[in-house]
Amino acid sequence: MKRYPKYKDSGVPWLGQIPSHWQVKKLKRAFSEISDKAKPGDEQLAATQKFGVISQSQFMKEQDQKLVLALKGTDNFKHLEKDDFVISLRAFEGGIERSSQSGCVSPAYTVLRSKGEVSPGFAARLLKTPEFISQISMTYDGIREGKAIKFKDAGPVPLPIPPSSEQSAITSFIDGVIFKMDSAIASQERMIELLKERRSAIITQAVTKGLDSKVKMKDSGVPRLGLIPEKWEAIPLRYLGRLNGGAGFPDDEQVGRDGDINFFKVKHLGAADSAGCMTDSDNSICEEKAKRLGAYIFKPGTILFAKVGAALLLNRFRMSDARCCADNNMMGFEPDERKVTSEFCCYAMHMIDFSDIVNPGTVPSINERQVSSISIPVPSLPEQFLIVNRLRKALSDLDDLSSRAAKCVNLLKERRSAIITLAVTGQIDVR
Repeated sequence: MKRYPKYKDSGVPWLGQIPSHWQVKKLKRAFSEISDKAKPGDEQLAATQKFGVISQSQFMKEQDQKLVLALKGTDNFKHLEKDDFVISLRAFEGGIERSSQSGCVSPAYTVLRSKGEVSPGFAARLLKTPEFISQISMTYDGIREGKAIKFKDAGPVPLPIPPSSEQSAITSFIDGVIFKMDSAIASQERMIELLKERRSAIITQAVTKGLDSKVKMKDSGVPRLGLIPEKWEAIPLRYLGRLNGGAGFPDDEQVGRDGDINFFKVKHLGAADSAGCMTDSDNSICEEKAKRLGAYIFKPGTILFAKVGAALLLNRFRMSDARCCADNNMMGFEPDERKVTSEFCCYAMHMIDFSDIVNPGTVPSINERQVSSISIPVPSLPEQFLIVNRLRKALSDLDDLSSRAAKCVNLLKERRSAIITLAVTGQIDVR
């Protein structure tokens, strides 16, 4: 990539050398803090890391979730105009957000407006770079989630300021890069979703129809399962094993990776190999303490899943490869290996959709009685082993493809971020 003809020392360690004709100004010299009161009819806006500052109605549509609107009115809210910027409670993690429209935001936010030397397009890219985020995070010692960075904290952070014509050129260049990169990323993400769908279809076919396409079928008696092979049975889980709830532990009882047994939390349900086994836990507990606290210790091959909260609706089932404990937001099913193998049971349980049986309320939940009544298809043990072996190979190949696509997405995102940073700090000449 082309460099500028001449550079100078910016005097700022994180910027280093900048083009000789660029300026460096503190954020408080380039922006003003705006504290205008909300106007009648102002729409409530949400500051998001992914979409910038957008209407709450749009955010709910994009994320398919609800936000709590201000029930007592917005008299104490702050008004902002299109192309103003917001320092939100997550600014230390995701930078300063640009507003796509006028409206009002929570009084907990800080509203900034350019004084004219920095264009909104250029600022929108600069104020989201990892380097800038690192600088504002360091301006306030001990900052934590829920504690906002104020204008006086971020004000001293220096910014590189090119001439206005170059800001326009840089913004256009970055827009082009983002369009190309995002198109490539979207393509890989579509592939990942298609591989997930293919994975689910392969599992469903194997655990409900078996491996013999010519086998005679019968009605399972369970609408969710439909037809199953004639010699199979649809059996409720309560006849196939034992259900137990997890138990919570104080933080000081959790000992990182040095305990006797793994302690799984809901977050660990996101990691599994092709057989559905847990692949990581950064928490463990001493078995003696677990017994003293009255926690149930699950045996190897237990199928763990969420029983409360949003994670429940993800329908993730993971198999433990060793004795373990689980969080009190989780439940474990220990299959009776004389009737059904853990691995086959884990695959079969992937077909369960808890959204059909969750208890009503603001927080979704299920109980042991509800889960124990769910039926899964059960072939003979020899046939279970054959199905599992076939699935291991097929899913391993799909997981390899998915892993490659995910790595490609991460590399593209890193490349996109790096190019944006190089452009807004003057390390490449895009004029």
